[in-house]
Amino acid sequence: MARNTSSIAEARKASNLSKKKVHGIARNFFLGDNLYTRIKVQKHLDQVECWGHVEKAFVFLSFSYVLHNQETAYGTTEVAKMLWRAPGSLLNSIQRGNIRPTIAYIPVGRPDADPIMYAWNKRGIMEAWEYFVNTNYRGSGSPVPTPSKKELRAALNHEVVMYIRDDSGEFIPTWR
Repeated sequence: MARNTSSIAEARKASNLSKKKVHGIARNFFLGDNLYTRIKVQKHLDQVECWGHVEKAFVFLSFSYVLHNQETAYGTTEVAKMLWRAPGSLLNSIQRGNIRPTIAYIPVGRPDADPIMYAWNKRGIMEAWEYFVNTNYRGSGSPVPTPSKKELRAALNHEVVMYIRDDSGEFIPTWR
């Protein structure tokens, strides 16, 4: 019997397994400036087994400490959506040295290799936003739309932004 691979791919995409939380612990999270990937949660032992990307080793952390102090780790695609940019333009800015991601994944055992992925915390996203606000023009001189600081903070904190339409038909963000 043939499997419908498109529906399987859509189901995986819809489930968003990479962001699934187990007992409130995200799959990838920051503690300070260190990035961790959750492997196993043992709540009854107050223990979280993680891979420390800075330490490049397995680490056991206190469940309660991680639960209260974790900071969400965002991927490059998510950051590009928040900044209203294409992921390629974000990667080009990183390669040129204009912006710096919080953590770059480098393959274990190959310290001289190029990073294969980047992770961002809120502070790193705000620094990238500062760069894009200050270089807000294309080569032709036309402006590139960039979210306001309030819109970006709302996206980072999972808040709702309400828009109203003015007389000219443009949408303007409003907050209460």
